[in-house]
Amino acid sequence: MLKLDHIVLAAETLQEGVDYVQDRLGVSLDAGGQHDLFGTHNRLLGLGDCYFEVIARNPLAKPAQRPLWFDLEHFAGPPRVITWLCQTR
Repeated sequence: MLKLDHIVLAAETLQEGVDYVQDRLGVSLDAGGQHDLFGTHNRLLGLGDCYFEVIARNPLAKPAQRPLWFDLEHFAGPPRVITWLCQTR
């Protein structure tokens, strides 16, 4: 069975993505984390049993040891939803 896990919005910078969501939805995002292996960082918005993730390249991270999640090394343009992920059971 598939269950929605989270929806992903990418941005060129994390702050740009956070501002985009806050301006449009009027909500604050929770602290996320850094993904050192992938050179990204994120902020989160809980949505009951799933969540909304804002993700961007982390300019302070060491060079990624593998391709960035969601092809973020090639992301350009305004913040936008780029994918959604499901859990399988």
